[in-house]
Amino acid sequence: MDVKEKLSFSFTAEQIENLKNWKTLHEDDQVTKWATEENEAIRSFQDIIKNTKFQEGNDLTSDQLDVIFKNLRSLIRNRTLTKNLYNTNGLSNFNARLRKLLFSEDPLAKRINQFMELKGVRTLTVSQFLFAFDPKQYPEIGGFHA
Repeated sequence: MDVKEKLSFSFTAEQIENLKNWKTLHEDDQVTKWATEENEAIRSFQDIIKNTKFQEGNDLTSDQLDVIFKNLRSLIRNRTLTKNLYNTNGLSNFNARLRKLLFSEDPLAKRINQFMELKGVRTLTVSQFLFAFDPKQYPEIGGFHA
């Protein structure tokens, strides 16, 4: 067996069939609509964060957080994602911890832990914020997107 044979790759018949099915699924109108809505929700989240200069220290208002929460719920169903999160924890405290989660130079685990110290925040909530902030860097935690 020469080197070329060792390095060659081919899909199995099952893999080829799975790819064809995947392509068909992605051409479906319902999936296209869902993908468009997801992209709009992410863009809205990112625009609010950018336009308020959140990273620079400006806080989000309760109205802006309500819009963000609505968009995040469209990404991942999470019944606990309501204004109770910032009311219970205090708007200023919530803003500070969210800013640290999204923009701190600290290791990700430390940023997540400090955000999860907020009452009512669980893994799903952290996943939603990180995913909306940067879907390529922070993919959704599997099994939560329904």
